[in-house]
Amino acid sequence: TMENSKHTQGPWEYFPDKKIGSFIIAGKHTAPIAVASGHGDNEPNAKLIAAAPELLRALIQCQYQLQTWTESDAWSDQDEDAYELAAEIIKKATL
Repeated sequence: TMENSKHTQGPWEYFPDKKIGSFIIAGKHTAPIAVASGHGDNEPNAKLIAAAPELLRALIQCQYQLQTWTESDAWSDQDEDAYELAAEIIKKATL
């Protein structure tokens, strides 16, 4: 669950650092979490990184919703695949 996660809790924000030409990602009251720098794709990368806590929370909620369908006759192989993929990504993000 999100409460047991060891990462800095969201929301995260990103802002430009014109001095070094990149974007800094940070929590509301934390030191920088990451720096997005590269060859012109800095801002899209910073947006994705900053959205990570909300994306994880949404994935956990989707997985929970899928789990409630397991007893349903409507459960399909695609539902199983989605559930397993969600579980794999959640594990990767929280261990």
